[in-house]
Amino acid sequence: MLWINVKKRLNFMRAIAGNKWGASKAVLLMIYRSLIRSILDYGAIVYDSISDSNKQKLDSIQSQALRIACGAARGTSAAALPVK
Repeated sequence: MLWINVKKRLNFMRAIAGNKWGASKAVLLMIYRSLIRSILDYGAIVYDSISDSNKQKLDSIQSQALRIACGAARGTSAAALPVK
């Protein structure tokens, strides 16, 4: 259920993130923090007890959102995303 909810929000970010006309990086990061990060933080207390594959899924969601916000290419590693 989490993935479906977050996927809709990722699609929203993609829709407003255009190269020449889209929202700025600051706005996209604010949207990421309010719409996606809030969902991930809500369940943070149970993340120690979930499987490694589920942790990788959560990392993947976060990386996708940060790539959209920064305008990075799809193959960019999460460590290379300069987000503060």
